Order: sequence, then structure tokens, then C-alpha cells
Amino acid sequence: MYRKDLQRLLGGGYLPNFFALYGADNFQIELFANSIKDKFKSDEILSVYFDEYDYETVHSYISHS
Repeated sequence: MYRKDLQRLLGGGYLPNFFALYGADNFQIELFANSIKDKFKSDEILSVYFDEYDYETVHSYISHS
């Protein structure tokens, strides 16, 4: 998804249950991540960076209700 599509999605009423942000600009990724966190208003958020990705950890987190 392109940046303009993500901005349109965040401006609308529907948000998916999870996001995977990827790109070369870490500042922009963190900016969108903070915007998404503000929309969900949740205390329980898992942030996993590329070098620390573990499938079992992510899978168990997503599997929780």
C-alpha cells in the first residue's frame, strides 16, 4: 500500500485489526505507527522490528482475543 492509501485509510472510519509497516524512512514509519496507536486507544500493543521478529511470539499475540 502506498503512503497516500494509508493516509486515506487512517482518515476513514474503517481500520483493519493489524498493520505491518515497512519502508526505508524510520521517521515516517514511527509517525504512522503513533497515528494508528492513537486511533485504537489500546494499552496492549506489540511492536516487532525486523531484527527481533519471532513467528511464535507474533502468532501467539495475534491469536489472543
